[in-house]
Amino acid sequence: ADGHGPGMTFFRTYSEMFDLLTRSGFSVERVVEPFPHYLTDEMDAGGGKSPYVGSYWSASRERLSRMPFAIIYLARKTA
Repeated sequence: ADGHGPGMTFFRTYSEMFDLLTRSGFSVERVVEPFPHYLTDEMDAGGGKSPYVGSYWSASRERLSRMPFAIIYLARKTA
């Protein structure tokens, strides 16, 4: 209805992803683990642009604020 297809989430360990990239011919140059920004009351109320708004985030805020929400791999194809 919103013009987007269904989303997909993969749960893999850091080492699984690293091995998958390197075995596929990529050289991993950097890994970034961004932490969620601390939200203001305005964002919690829905006034800000944040992916952490809603009942799931509110109920899990303490736990989720201690872990990165994503791991970003900077990798280059080597050959």
